[in-house]
Amino acid sequence: MSGNVEHYYNNVFDPVLRSREAPQEQAKQLYCNEGFKSKMQPLFKGEPCSYLLVHPLQERVSTLEGRIIELEKMLREKKSHLK
Repeated sequence: MSGNVEHYYNNVFDPVLRSREAPQEQAKQLYCNEGFKSKMQPLFKGEPCSYLLVHPLQERVSTLEGRIIELEKMLREKKSHLK
């Protein structure tokens, strides 16, 4: 197959997720680093010993919105005192 036809075929008939694209240079270096691999393998192959709690995104956004509103209020008050 020519380059353009192969590229078209791969993208249309065998699409790749963005996360499955060619690895970045840093990822390639880590993959070749035996010390890194020996530390990471037990982490991923071992049994889970805990869990990760991820707060819902909406809750975090709402909290940040509230903080922004308070900051804007403080700025308006400071500006009004400067006049």
